[in-house]
Amino acid sequence: MLQVDLGGHQLPNGDGLAYRDGLLYVVQGNINNVPGLTPQVTVIALSPDLSRGRYTSRLLAPGGFHHPSSISLARNRALVVNSQYNRWINGLLPEVLPFTLSAVPLDSAVPAA
Repeated sequence: MLQVDLGGHQLPNGDGLAYRDGLLYVVQGNINNVPGLTPQVTVIALSPDLSRGRYTSRLLAPGGFHHPSSISLARNRALVVNSQYNRWINGLLPEVLPFTLSAVPLDSAVPAA
């Protein structure tokens, strides 16, 4: 395993990963309450040799993600599991069963600032 140079961009609370056509999709929850981190899927454009990447955009679910974890790409959508891990680490039962999926169109990505 090698660290990928993202030009100083950090990916705190990274969890699920998906890769397609040179783009890496990184699910970022906020189970550790990192100030200013919105649960999202960060999109990184990787170099051909996969040694470098550039933060290009992020995906957000309408109404927000609920402690997202896993991701799968299906056609033109990112399917993201809303895990409710925030409840589990506090010894609480999930608010909603079964866990839900957010289906976010890939073309709805918000460009990096």
